Amino acid sequence: MRQYSNLKSYNDTQRVYHNHQEHILTMANALQRLHVILFVNFSESCHTSVQCLNIMRRLFGDSLENVFIVKNLGVAANVELFQAFGGQKVPMFYSLKTKRQSSSYENPQTLIAELSGAPIEPYAQSTPIKDLDIHVYVMNGCGYCTKMKQMLTDSGVMDQVTIISDIRNRPELAHVRGFPHMVSKKTGKTHTGYVPSIDKLLQVLS
Repeated sequence: MRQYSNLKSYNDTQRVYHNHQEHILTMANALQRLHVILFVNFSESCHTSVQCLNIMRRLFGDSLENVFIVKNLGVAANVELFQAFGGQKVPMFYSLKTKRQSSSYENPQTLIAELSGAPIEPYAQSTPIKDLDIHVYVMNGCGYCTKMKQMLTDSGVMDQVTIISDIRNRPELAHVRGFPHMVSKKTGKTHTGYVPSIDKLLQVLS
């Protein structure tokens, strides 16, 4: 019976992971169809550009250059193009297909909606992370809690989890010995400690 239970848990984890990868592929295909230029400033002093690139690399990995046409404003010709498209600040996404622009890099689903001019697609309403109904308990002054929130932000899923910073007088935390502490309200699984990636988060809570 335990062997069957372990196999079922493994299969469930693989299914959720597969759904997550399919979700990313769907977003990548949607952005490719929009022929999007991503204007950034590679200077280390431009923190929003750095954060934007980190988020997109986490999502699309080596396929980033296939999803976006990346233009560095450190090149004069790119600055002229940026200004011609009405750019005012970076990062800026510009769709050559719809002539729309957006700066919504923290949520790729919103980015697609703004560039396409259409409502968020049904696939974007439900994602593997959102389906797990994850509550993340964090503590003020906790370095790993800060890293956890940054990972969620960089991965574009911060708005799909519930962050709880008021951890006083919570019976459900009576036996918790560290933070961040995560609970999936769907599966009942928990995890304590920093998780470095969305894939790992899916594995431990699915």
